Amino acid sequence: MIGAPNQAKITRDLEQKFLKEIVRYNTMKDNLPLTWQTSTGSNGDCSSSRVKMSDQFWTYFTNDGRINASGVQ
Repeated sequence: MIGAPNQAKITRDLEQKFLKEIVRYNTMKDNLPLTWQTSTGSNGDCSSSRVKMSDQFWTYFTNDGRINASGVQ
């Protein structure tokens, strides 16, 4: 995640918001889609972080999640 608005400097909550609201990933199927979250920096009210992704999440993201994230229906 690069340049995500994050005024409160939250980390885990931002990851969950990304999964549920932006890419709309069902975490009931995969309870650890993103692990090893590491901050890669911030600039003002925006943060960037790096995570390790599960194979299930990567497959979902490359097929449907990236479309959800782009806002195209």
